[in-house]
Amino acid sequence: MSVHIESNKDDIAETVLMPGDPKRCEYIARKFLANAKLINNVRGMTGYTGYYKSKKITVFPSGMGNPSMGIYSYELFKDYDVNNIIRIGTMGAYTNLNLKDIILVTSSVTNSNYGKFLCNYPNININGSIELNNAIEETATKMNIKINKGNIYSSDVFYEQNNDFKDKVSKYSVLGVEMESFALFTNAKLLSKRASTILMVSDSFLSSDKLSSLEREQGLDNLITLALENDIETVKVACADVKTKTNKANSKFLINAINYAKKRSKKSSHVRSEFNPRSFNNFEAKEYNYSKLESM
Repeated sequence: MSVHIESNKDDIAETVLMPGDPKRCEYIARKFLANAKLINNVRGMTGYTGYYKSKKITVFPSGMGNPSMGIYSYELFKDYDVNNIIRIGTMGAYTNLNLKDIILVTSSVTNSNYGKFLCNYPNININGSIELNNAIEETATKMNIKINKGNIYSSDVFYEQNNDFKDKVSKYSVLGVEMESFALFTNAKLLSKRASTILMVSDSFLSSDKLSSLEREQGLDNLITLALENDIETVKVACADVKTKTNKANSKFLINAINYAKKRSKKSSHVRSEFNPRSFNNFEAKEYNYSKLESM
């Protein structure tokens, strides 16, 4: 058990599919998994474990937003020895994408403080797992499923006032917006795990078109199948080949986080009172250099 999950360790598979909605987990378990059983119901976050073509798979909800994703993915990675989390969800398009288009996220750019307060992560973007993304892309090719690859904007604010999304596209080359990938990718990097996000376009900022709840549910079947068919064994082989490189990258990540924390500790005590973490303007001006991006 962990703070927010009541499952036994062997109840949860090495690979987890993570939609936001608990009802979507139930849908996946009933339609796609054999011998599925309920393994968590704390706070109504219904998770299931079953088998897809003899592979043990867990589907577990993240809830909405980086904080909720941050809690559940962290506990799954750290307390339940999960190695792979694939987020499946929807997004709003900032660019000329069509409804139901599928996006494999390369990097998540954010306005969130999640990385700063989790581990003093200094950048506003973070990449998904290259090995896991490559395996998903290979699976999509084999299944003849068309996917688009690109960056996503991971926002902490759904009802963002004066959202200049065209400016975000210009600055960060983001295709659209969602609310969870940054926390997932940050947790994965911190804990030396693997994480990917596959999204379906459900609405657009360029038109009034949007999918109904039923259309979203049915349209997500392609994402679900793509995630389930993904060959995790391919990922394991790829990761074995790059183990040394990954260890070096993670060491650099932790060293940078420690150095950033040391720099912060040297600042005078009144800095915290001047900085309002709820204010995006202060966050941008005082805490982050928005030209400083992790290599995409």
